[in-house]
Amino acid sequence: SAPGHGRGVGIRKKIEHEVVMKASTSMAKKLTVVKASEKGAKKKGQSSKSPL
Repeated sequence: SAPGHGRGVGIRKKIEHEVVMKASTSMAKKLTVVKASEKGAKKKGQSSKSPL
């Protein structure tokens, strides 16, 4: 294999890890927003369908 092959794999894994972390944090934020909106809808006595 080429001398710089291992380094390239490490960089790619690092980038993939960062992408996964960003995706998971954005997904978590969306989930918390959905849960919060569902709680608010239940308090108001409305259906869980959001106007979005």
